[in-house]
Amino acid sequence: MKRFVLLSILMTSISLSGSAQILDRAPSGQRNYRAVEGGSEPVKIDTVTPLPELIKRFEKPWQFVETGKMYWIGYTDDMYSIAAYKDRAIQPLIKFIETNDNEDAKIGAVYALHLIGINSEIVGRFTEKFTNKNAREALLYLLKYHDLDGTIMELLIRDPWLSDVPVLFSRLSTEDKAPWYLVAVAQLRLAEY
Repeated sequence: MKRFVLLSILMTSISLSGSAQILDRAPSGQRNYRAVEGGSEPVKIDTVTPLPELIKRFEKPWQFVETGKMYWIGYTDDMYSIAAYKDRAIQPLIKFIETNDNEDAKIGAVYALHLIGINSEIVGRFTEKFTNKNAREALLYLLKYHDLDGTIMELLIRDPWLSDVPVLFSRLSTEDKAPWYLVAVAQLRLAEY
């Protein structure tokens, strides 16, 4: 009888733990869908709030959306709403970053630029299809800000471009103390080609 009870408890715990698992499926690759554990979810785009107000929201405390997986970026609904403006949002985001002292606000704007760059389409875990050259040039331009350069490089290396290498080397040549990750990324990119 004891064996039966123990076996029943064991089988119940195995079946319960098995049913609670969620498969790790690839993101949909569709525009305006957030990658989350188990698939993707549509994002509601705010088409009513003007772009300057959407960008200004980064000045208030914000946080990434929980995706259930550390490798997917939990872009906020505001980031998606800003990215819906595509190229029209790039210059306002750059101006916001250059005139703002709030580091979290600037980081939010950088992620919005990245989302514009990937056309609001999440396609991989650690990789993206960066398609907007203007957004990429904006991120490369913003590398001059030391408080942002690490975040920007982490986003850019998700889809490395050979055309970044001259910009990275130019940055290295003008720095007193070259950031180590710029050297590493430049070497990796050169090795790919």
